[in-house]
Amino acid sequence: MGFPRPTKQWPITSLEYKGSLEWSIYRSFLPEILLQLELNIKKFNFKEGKYFLIRIEDYLVLFKVTEVWNDVIKLQFRCLETQGTSCHNLEVAKIDDYFDFAFNNYKIENKSRYFNSHIFHILQPVTALNLNVYSKSEGVFAGVLDTPNTLRLLQPTFFKVLVWFLLEKLDINILVKFANNIPLSQEIIKLYWEKFPLKWLLHLKATKGITLTKYAEESLILIAISIYCCVFNSSIYDDPVMSSDQIYTSYKGKLISYNLELKDWLKKHLILWKFSLKAFRYTTKIVYEQFVLNDLNNYEDVLAKIEDCDRNWLITVELNSLSGKESRDLHENFLKKHLSVYMLGQKKEDKSLFFRIFKITKTQGYVGELNGEVIKSIWANLNFELLYLANDDDERYSIQAHELLLRNLITQAADPPLGYPVYTVPAQISNEAGNYI
Repeated sequence: MGFPRPTKQWPITSLEYKGSLEWSIYRSFLPEILLQLELNIKKFNFKEGKYFLIRIEDYLVLFKVTEVWNDVIKLQFRCLETQGTSCHNLEVAKIDDYFDFAFNNYKIENKSRYFNSHIFHILQPVTALNLNVYSKSEGVFAGVLDTPNTLRLLQPTFFKVLVWFLLEKLDINILVKFANNIPLSQEIIKLYWEKFPLKWLLHLKATKGITLTKYAEESLILIAISIYCCVFNSSIYDDPVMSSDQIYTSYKGKLISYNLELKDWLKKHLILWKFSLKAFRYTTKIVYEQFVLNDLNNYEDVLAKIEDCDRNWLITVELNSLSGKESRDLHENFLKKHLSVYMLGQKKEDKSLFFRIFKITKTQGYVGELNGEVIKSIWANLNFELLYLANDDDERYSIQAHELLLRNLITQAADPPLGYPVYTVPAQISNEAGNYI
């Protein structure tokens, strides 16, 4: 069935392992978790070799007590994936039910049930922790960004956001310089000049106390029209409404314009391209919220919404679509707990759009002690688990669920390559006066 393994698991505890793009979210949790474990240390019986599990909303953290000293307790954390298989979700649902039974004023429907119905489960609830961590919410754009009325809001809203960027973020002298040699015909310029939100520009100038010369103002309008035509593939013949697929393409930073000269001009001026990308992402979020909340009644509301996006949000794409600087910025933001995060993604199956929002909130995390012998027995026979206890269906090779033993989750937390934790890291907490020596 297996082969000999050391009695003590995780013999090397000084290494940090990042197995997924979600690692930075978990890393942002750890200081808060360690602080709360220290504050509630008297509720635990921390002894070397014991295993514990923490459930925080959609997140699962398994940790082992590796060393106990007079003043320090050393721990090893294993963080598990949030988007799991059906077997993963089945075991997680059982954990949630058990913690609800223990901590959330569970109402016993049958008065004759005086005993714990989870008595044979390997998890034993210990305590609840109050944590200040990133809370995640999700939603879909089906029926919102794919409706004609909402799609028609994109162009005028984008115009307003873009003008705010050009006026707020760009030096006037540079603005005038960029307006030279724009590859747009006079017919297109004249057509979209009439669509330009001039009243919005006047409102921004009055609100911000900005004075522009006539030439500078005309340069700003010309640049805004050029970017608008490039982003929405607008021409003298057509100002097309985007499809949801085109929205996601533009959101990722790919220009859909057929005017190659105009695309080259925008890419050549990198700062303008960055403004156009940010403006489009802000627009997507604002248009969705307008559809849901209907809270933009005047220019002051629109301005407040744009400034809120710029000041309090990091608006980006789904984790799996990130690369380069955007990925580094996102991880750094999670680690510093600086801004709320808004992510837009697209499902591979039906190309529908969805979003995820991460905001710092106070929430409860539940801690339970796991049966160490069960964990060690599963880890000692991983080849048996993976060969004979894997599914043979649509989720082929995923580990079969076991609601009492948590086989799927424990196998995930094993050492790579057979296990696949999202994030592994050693840590330590203070042991006040050596309570458990």
